[in-house]
Amino acid sequence: MHFATTTSLLLTALTTLTTAIALPNPQSAHGDGAENEQGPVSFLWPHDRAWKDEDDNTGPCGSRQLANENRTDFPLMNGAVALTILDDAADVFLRISYKENPIAQSDFVSLSADIESLDAGHQCYNHFTIPRDVEAGDVATLQLEYRAEDDGKIVSHYACADITFVPNSQFTKSIPCFNVTSEEFVEKKDEESAAVGVRVQGVLMGAVMAARL
Repeated sequence: MHFATTTSLLLTALTTLTTAIALPNPQSAHGDGAENEQGPVSFLWPHDRAWKDEDDNTGPCGSRQLANENRTDFPLMNGAVALTILDDAADVFLRISYKENPIAQSDFVSLSADIESLDAGHQCYNHFTIPRDVEAGDVATLQLEYRAEDDGKIVSHYACADITFVPNSQFTKSIPCFNVTSEEFVEKKDEESAAVGVRVQGVLMGAVMAARL
């Protein structure tokens, strides 16, 4: 009887420990390897244009993809822009063009105040207003411009995301709007791992006590 109980407790401890070991690596969960698919900063939402390292220093969009190739539905009210930041960046500008296919920097106007710096992680921006004359079905292009290190030099980078405005009543997606730095992400994972360790220790102690009875 005691042997069966002890065995059960040990199996529970091993299962818990296996789960702890299987917890995702913070860097992997946070986008390890993503540097091969995007620049230092990119749009998490809406979806940005196809990225290539040789293009992202070329304005206005840092991509050879055309505006009409991949548009994302965007709500007329209460919209947001979510960014993924792999490396620290500075002098970040978020702009918008209401032209169907903007090709010049002069086609864009500021959408929000410039951001002095960004730390690696995720950031969401939703404090901006779309002009009243913009209607459902209208198109636009969001532009991200920032300065970050590239081959040992601090240079300008660009990214664009193309959108189609839709009524809020027809917008059913959930925008991934959250703010977290990579350091906060790692701290959270450390806390989760510590909590798992406490649970494992408790189960093992229970098994030891049962074995002594």
